[in-house]
Amino acid sequence: MMRNAMMFVDQENLRNGCNNYDPKYQYAFVKLRNELVEDYYTIRSYWYASWNPENDKPTGFYDALRGEGFRVCASPRKQRGKKKYEEKGVDIQLATDLIAQAYQESYDTAVVVSGDADYRRAIEYVQDQGKRVIAAGWKNSSSKDIKRQADEFIELNDIADAIKK
Repeated sequence: MMRNAMMFVDQENLRNGCNNYDPKYQYAFVKLRNELVEDYYTIRSYWYASWNPENDKPTGFYDALRGEGFRVCASPRKQRGKKKYEEKGVDIQLATDLIAQAYQESYDTAVVVSGDADYRRAIEYVQDQGKRVIAAGWKNSSSKDIKRQADEFIELNDIADAIKK
């Protein structure tokens, strides 16, 4: 019997890890999803992001994601100081959806694409609900806490060729 999965992608963590891996490397988001959930029936894939309201226009890339079936959860960055903008609320939005979907019995397995230690407690709670959690992140940008907490950890370095743009 094929298990149901949902995917939760932290764009900022994914991008920063990718830049640490190789600043010239580019991943293909559809290949990333297909590689990580190939053994599951995918209920939904979520993409969590933020954009700079001064420079960015939240179209194009996000439209491409939506066209491939991703649910995009993007919000403008918050200004801190004169010219500095910070991502705010993205981690809590991902963690909330991860927990809410587990509580609603929407999936058997969650695939969290992030190595951010902030998700450790949310992952633990989801596991306490009887769900399996796979985390995926770049080797040098993933916390030991996430690697230990997840039922399985996939180093994106190991599948870099398969997800390359």
